Amino acid sequence: MRGSGMMGVLLMAGALASTGIVAGCAHPHHDYDTVSVSWNAGEEPYYERWEHDTHRDHSAWESRNADDQKQYWAWRHDHQ
Repeated sequence: MRGSGMMGVLLMAGALASTGIVAGCAHPHHDYDTVSVSWNAGEEPYYERWEHDTHRDHSAWESRNADDQKQYWAWRHDHQ
């Protein structure tokens, strides 16, 4: 009887631990390659600030290469 009680405790502990692990994996993260963001006028001041802060010449967003755009979104994520 005592052995089955210990087994129940171990099973419960395992179930709780796995729930925490799964919940941690489900936490949303910013995946810059797959996130689609709609650009609007509210984004312009941040974009201009990023250009200034990173010493870039002004350029239209559409003309930026993928690496610059990824760097912008990384910077933007930290400047909400």
